[in-house]
Amino acid sequence: MNKHPINSPCFDDCRRLLPNTEVDWPTALELEKIFTLPLNLIDDPSPQSENGILLQQLGYEGFIEKTRSVPTRSNYHDWFNAFIWSQFPSTKYQLNQWHIQDIEVNGLSPRSRYRDRITHWDECGVIVLHTKECNIPNLLAQHEWVDAFYRNKTQWGVQCKAVIFGHAMYESLLNPFIGLTAKFIPIEVPQNVITESTSLHITDIDRRLLVHLSNWQFSSKMPPLPILGVPGWYPGQDAMFYQNTQYFMPKRAQQ
Repeated sequence: MNKHPINSPCFDDCRRLLPNTEVDWPTALELEKIFTLPLNLIDDPSPQSENGILLQQLGYEGFIEKTRSVPTRSNYHDWFNAFIWSQFPSTKYQLNQWHIQDIEVNGLSPRSRYRDRITHWDECGVIVLHTKECNIPNLLAQHEWVDAFYRNKTQWGVQCKAVIFGHAMYESLLNPFIGLTAKFIPIEVPQNVITESTSLHITDIDRRLLVHLSNWQFSSKMPPLPILGVPGWYPGQDAMFYQNTQYFMPKRAQQ
């Protein structure tokens, strides 16, 4: 646990809030004192309890919709989920609503492809904020990894910035491994949103993300982002690092 240096820039937005698990995991009630949330957090219910039975009947998304509560276990995965709810409340709530709307049409199981894409974003999504003139998102979409990450690394933090949305991606970065890959969505913003602390603009980022997702509606696959390529997010990012085509894969030729 926590093999990755916790002072890595990838944890800038949440480092000061991370729990001291050597002491004890925070309860859901304690997390509510840390985070500002649009709904409640509850400790993960036992299967025999009233809430536990309801959770099994409705599924995770249905339970959130009916009870306005997020079941929260004592682990990093759910801690990061609570953190993301506090950062992107409008988007997270809308994701839940899209799940519910799809379930009403297609049923709870099996999960539809549409819900798979929502879940993939919810778990592994990264927002690439960028200025209008920045070409980094296009380079990433074309898998021009060396240009995007290495040759233009001075643009990161000035013309573009990666902001984590997926709580599972945060959890994986605690113990990163070559192969760890996110899905990214580019969002154009003024430059000060990139150069200043994310916390100063998180409401605006949430709004912009929600508009983008509402217009797009997961109608196509999201492009991959080899997350350890983000400048400063992993040690040893020399030219040879980005030559690993098993990780930084070339774009497949379109059929």
